[in-house]
Amino acid sequence: MQGVFERIMTTPHKPQHLYPRYSQRDKSETNSPRFVPNPHFFTTIVGGQWHTYSCSVWHGASTITQAQENKLNIFAKKMQLKKGDRILDVSCGWGGPISYFCKQFGVEGVGITTVPEQYIYAEQRVKENRVQADIRFQHWQELPEDEIYDAIYADEAVVNLADAQGFFEKCKRLLKPDGKLVIKELHFTHSTHAPKKNKPRCLANAIYGFTGKYRTLHEELQLIDNAGLQLENIDQIPIQNYWITVHDQWLRALEDNKGFLCHLTNAKYVKNFSLCLYGYLRRFNNDVFRLHMITASPKGQAN
Repeated sequence: MQGVFERIMTTPHKPQHLYPRYSQRDKSETNSPRFVPNPHFFTTIVGGQWHTYSCSVWHGASTITQAQENKLNIFAKKMQLKKGDRILDVSCGWGGPISYFCKQFGVEGVGITTVPEQYIYAEQRVKENRVQADIRFQHWQELPEDEIYDAIYADEAVVNLADAQGFFEKCKRLLKPDGKLVIKELHFTHSTHAPKKNKPRCLANAIYGFTGKYRTLHEELQLIDNAGLQLENIDQIPIQNYWITVHDQWLRALEDNKGFLCHLTNAKYVKNFSLCLYGYLRRFNNDVFRLHMITASPKGQAN
């Protein structure tokens, strides 16, 4: 009898409804326990020291912590971090990356999130790491524009923003003239992979709160250009890194800790979460996505 994994991996890909179905005014819906279970649910699955809930980079790494640090070091290089810099982490998650950058590079950090559970966890984490980081329960639209940054980064967070164009415009106003914006995102390999709005929603919708709006690389670059930001570099990260992260780390951790995770949430949530991850593996296998890191700056642009 064919197992769940084999069924998912052999089913032809169909575009899924991954577009946002909420505005900032009703963001409290996506912050409910339905979408944000106990923080230990995610930290158990993603593992490692820094708990980065996105693709890690596995070249030369033998552990998840090393793979997470590989990715974070690429971010640091692109941001050109130096001691005393002030950086902004958009959608700071559980506080791992901002703690790492502050600890390793001597920078001062601000991390923002609209998820109460993440805010509490991340705030405690930066205190435990004794780093200069300010964790805020704040939406990016609410960031004061008299606070300027040397670098802004977002690790697979722009896809969850209802107003990506407004976000890039905000980044331009918040960056120093020689500052850096560095984002890492999955992009469709072709526009035909984009979902039709009348298609049935997939499991990811129920788990992630209808927040994912994937786009092609050229669409992302157009938004950056429209904001008056100057493109500096595009790096493609082999999608195999995502396969290893999801298949060898997250799904294995889920299976190894299924009882504990069911206790934190419930059996149905754990099953759906597992199926959602297998669904992403199928998309990686079917050449639906590429993974890019984009660096831009306001340098040389007219106000």
